[in-house]
Amino acid sequence: MITALLCATLFAAPATRPADAAAEVAPSTQPATQPATEMLSYGEPVPTNKMAPLPLSEVLADPEKFADRQIWIEGTIEDVCAKAGCWMQITGEGTDKALFIKFTCPIEGRLIPMEAIGRRAQVAGEVVIKEIDEATARHYAEDAGASAEEIEAIKGPQTQITMDSPFALIAAE
Repeated sequence: MITALLCATLFAAPATRPADAAAEVAPSTQPATQPATEMLSYGEPVPTNKMAPLPLSEVLADPEKFADRQIWIEGTIEDVCAKAGCWMQITGEGTDKALFIKFTCPIEGRLIPMEAIGRRAQVAGEVVIKEIDEATARHYAEDAGASAEEIEAIKGPQTQITMDSPFALIAAE
């Protein structure tokens, strides 16, 4: 119960966080040639030991190399859980695959807003390669708004490359 209350507090939208929470967001690591983009924090406070994000294409090309390691990645949000915003998929330059990000702290209410689709995001967490059963794969597809035909086409266990993360940094616009 205490964990649920703590997580619900930590997962408050940025506008509802105390003013001092903004100080916990690490500075952007974008190259100096690009204008800095304001990044909004969702989930738990962002660690202050932020590393430069790895290219998503590198991680997805050889996920075993990064399995069970804490890494930072950056990409474009392709999809968000329509029901609660408890997961998202991100894509990156140089790959047509998406990485499934599952947020690790249970919350009540919405975590990632639907308006985040198409925006840049940074997350850190542990890369996990796992097999999910057909029912779970169908559940995720349903939450993503897949058609009945797409859901029906999911047969048997599915390999899923995921990242478990307690937070996301998302470009304000």
